[in-house]
Amino acid sequence: MSVKTPPAPPETDLSSLAEALGAILSISLSLGYAQEQCVISSLKRYRSLAVSGSYQKYEIYPAIAASQRVVSEASNDPTKIFRQGIVIRTTDTGKWYYIGGISPYWGRDTLIIYQGGSKVTSSGKIAKSVYEKFLEKTGGLGVIPLVKYRVPEPRYNPPLFKNCQGSFGLFWDFLAEAFEAGILAMSTLAPLINIQASLKSFIQWTYESDSHYYLTREAEDIMRTASDSYPYLQILLGTNPQVAKTHGLLVYPSFTTNYPIKPMVSECDDLMSDAVCGNLESGRLYLFQLNDMDIGAPVFAQIPCGINSCSQFGLAGFVLGINSYRLVKIDNIDVTIYYVRIVQPPSDFTETAIKNYADTLGILDVLNVLENASSKAEKGESALSAIYPLPIAALAVTAVDWIENSYDEAYKEAEKVAERLYQIYNNVLSYANSCIEAQPNLPRNAKVMYEQQVQQYLNSIFYDISPDWNDNEIQNYLENKVNEYLSNQGIYC
Repeated sequence: MSVKTPPAPPETDLSSLAEALGAILSISLSLGYAQEQCVISSLKRYRSLAVSGSYQKYEIYPAIAASQRVVSEASNDPTKIFRQGIVIRTTDTGKWYYIGGISPYWGRDTLIIYQGGSKVTSSGKIAKSVYEKFLEKTGGLGVIPLVKYRVPEPRYNPPLFKNCQGSFGLFWDFLAEAFEAGILAMSTLAPLINIQASLKSFIQWTYESDSHYYLTREAEDIMRTASDSYPYLQILLGTNPQVAKTHGLLVYPSFTTNYPIKPMVSECDDLMSDAVCGNLESGRLYLFQLNDMDIGAPVFAQIPCGINSCSQFGLAGFVLGINSYRLVKIDNIDVTIYYVRIVQPPSDFTETAIKNYADTLGILDVLNVLENASSKAEKGESALSAIYPLPIAALAVTAVDWIENSYDEAYKEAEKVAERLYQIYNNVLSYANSCIEAQPNLPRNAKVMYEQQVQQYLNSIFYDISPDWNDNEIQNYLENKVNEYLSNQGIYC
């Protein structure tokens, strides 16, 4: 008996969306075919880079962020736990920053972020009051300094959108001058989180301890896996900001639908991963519905420059908010139009530009508080690393609050964490060395070599743990990893 392939879900045609939106706004929205082709061609180029294994694909990968602790209302809701954005390294000073969404459900703890499968964290616990200030001033976006100890090479910042003169510009300035509407591409991991979760019968996103809710290792594993998966690309229709203002819509406006927009299904294999395309083609559209997980997601654009030429494809902004706008009928299908608010990106990725950007958003004072805390954490790490191995010193400082505590108070807390982690570190090292020493057929020089290699390996994987885990969790995780490492060398404990 043959199995029928389910029909592919309907795609919303861009011109039909523009026509429906124009009817709502009482104007005629014109779309530029050349602009659409510039964007689609660049998206296909990035997919080709991914297929060929090029690290440059990570230029358009979003980062997924969560606090280690969330409030009780978010305990089992990924749309409240996760936000998206980008992780950048400044081109002049080498500092790391997260620019992206902030959840009102995050609690006082370390911020953890994954991009391209690589982890980065805040330099210490972030007070809930800091998140509240970001939310109050921007409505949902923040700029946070980070620490990163393992840097994948090569490492790419996202490209920035540039105008036809090759300089930084706003995509909506182009719309104001040339067209009433143009397309953008939102790069999001929200469907990848949903797909990962759908593969499991049950997900425990958080666990409770002393009436607080903490992110589980399972949830963090899903973050890591999703962050290294090719993102879902949601097509948005940006409109002339002047038109939006006349209808009470905030700058910078864009719109999309609850159905894929052409050519995201019909040409899916050239644009996105097999996992995404398979779920789209099977009609599992519930995995792809916009929600608050998309807040902070990067949005990319490009414009035509003369005949057969395009500007630099690049970051045009971040998603600031998503609202259901209107239910309309397009091509005889009931379609929900979503209003997606976008905030502009920084002009470049120098440290000065990042601070100017924070100032533009009205959050420079909040960033300065975090920068001051990071300086105290760096000082504490330097002092602790004179006593303990660097991974222990580094993790210990991320486990304490350098914002609300004085340096001396925070350092004393970090010392206690470092002492605890060092005891576990030595227990694991002793376990590994005992295993190696018990191998009857290994000569002395080989045992010494393996013991040195295990210590180096332990130092590298120590960054993967969280100081919030209990002692047994940390030790079991590290011993399992060491066992895997040794068994790959033919040594069995």
